[in-house]
Amino acid sequence: MAEQFLSRLTEIESSIASLGETLKRMVTLLSALNEIKSEVRIATEQIMTAIQTIPQTQAQAGVQEATLATIRGDLASLNTSVNSALESFRQEMQTMVQNIPVPASAPIAAPPTTPTPAPAPTPAPAPAQVAPAPVEAPIVTSGSLSPHGSMGIAAQLEAIVATLKMGCKAGTVLDQMASSKAEIIKIVPSDPIMVKIDKWNGIVAAVPRRKELQARDILKIKKEMKKEIKRYQPA
Repeated sequence: MAEQFLSRLTEIESSIASLGETLKRMVTLLSALNEIKSEVRIATEQIMTAIQTIPQTQAQAGVQEATLATIRGDLASLNTSVNSALESFRQEMQTMVQNIPVPASAPIAAPPTTPTPAPAPTPAPAPAQVAPAPVEAPIVTSGSLSPHGSMGIAAQLEAIVATLKMGCKAGTVLDQMASSKAEIIKIVPSDPIMVKIDKWNGIVAAVPRRKELQARDILKIKKEMKKEIKRYQPA
């Protein structure tokens, strides 16, 4: 099919080339006809002028009129020939244009259909691995402390209470809390008293280190801390 389409295109190119040559020939002939018509017109005017300037008798006037009629007839015949030639060229051009082959649109071959591969089966998700729960270290509470350990914690709490005096600076109390907490950790790695110390530390830390603690904060912390000291003192 593609070869036939290319063959038709070649025929069209040949026809267009032939048409171009005919057009060139027609232009050349038209130019020649225009020159002939111009020369005939000039010659006719010259003849008629020459005839009119010759002295004439009555008999010669009749000859002159016959000559002029002949010239007019020849001019009309020439115009008829020119028009006939032009009409012939027009018909020839029309025939050539009509005979130009029109190429039929070549059918476009559909691309080969590629079969769509079936989607691979989705593998079932593996069962989630449940991580074993971390084994927490047992929390040592005051109930499991030795009497010596309980007394050590009570002594560290009393050291903090000793700094809680009216007019005490926040920095002094914070330093003692940090020191007492470090000593308690040496006695027991974990104990509920650590949470209480962190809470009291937050109250004091809200005040600039060089500022004095408010009386209400001092009384509150001392009251709670003395209650804890009784729990760690042996009965």
